[in-house]
Amino acid sequence: MKKDKLVNVIKKYHLNNTIDSVKWVVGADKSLDINFVTSDRTLVGSLRATNIDIEESELGIYTTAQLLKLLSVFGDDIDFSMLKIDGLARTLNMKDKESAVTYMLSDLSVIPIAGKPKALPEFQMQIKATRITVPINASCSGDVEYKSFNSNYLKELMVANSDATSILIEVSNAGLMVVTASNADYSATYYLVEVSHI
Repeated sequence: MKKDKLVNVIKKYHLNNTIDSVKWVVGADKSLDINFVTSDRTLVGSLRATNIDIEESELGIYTTAQLLKLLSVFGDDIDFSMLKIDGLARTLNMKDKESAVTYMLSDLSVIPIAGKPKALPEFQMQIKATRITVPINASCSGDVEYKSFNSNYLKELMVANSDATSILIEVSNAGLMVVTASNADYSATYYLVEVSHI
């Protein structure tokens, strides 16, 4: 598998060291699904990437930052395998022509569970963006109330999705912002909850 592709996928949930512990679910169709949540629970999201060359499994990634450091030692192509005990993946083994590294997987019970909203409110504002340009392509339905969201999270998710061909930002007066980003290789959804402002 191409290292750059996997690192790019990881950056979309890791958000520059914002989220470290997640569960990877690799399907038989080579898709990778990851649900994630910040420690303050004001950002929840999901990510699906395609053409991930890792065998079907559920992987407990407790320290994504450490995994990224291990990936940095490899060249362009990495072969993945894993040690499974009683059907559960315990190690993620990585190697290329010159290096081999084993990453210890976590028990899935210690990975934070990231839920999704069961019902979404009506959105009063929608912004379509790939690159931030002026004027902004936005539409509003009704009055949009003043809302505050974590600007650091928003900045990191915009940076992580700089390769997206489509980004849609929706804001609800109920205090929810939803950002969806995608290109041919992945789709990601981020739910940001309103934070109190000064």
